[in-house]
Amino acid sequence: MNTTVKNWYIVAVMDGEQLVGEVLYGTVQEDQTFRFYGGDYVTTSRIVWRDLKAHQVLTSSHSHYQLIGKGKKQSSI
Repeated sequence: MNTTVKNWYIVAVMDGEQLVGEVLYGTVQEDQTFRFYGGDYVTTSRIVWRDLKAHQVLTSSHSHYQLIGKGKKQSSI
């Protein structure tokens, strides 16, 4: 795992009624890449793969996130 995130949301980015993509937003618990400190908030690049049952997300910048706990879905305005 690269980064472990808690209190997370999958955010749908919209352009009017058109879905542009989804990003992950949450609080960093641990980051093995040393980009973030524990407690930092992170908003990722576009999600290219996700397995919410396994609590894993991969982004377009090839970052891998492990999700802790239950998350929520949100839509951007």
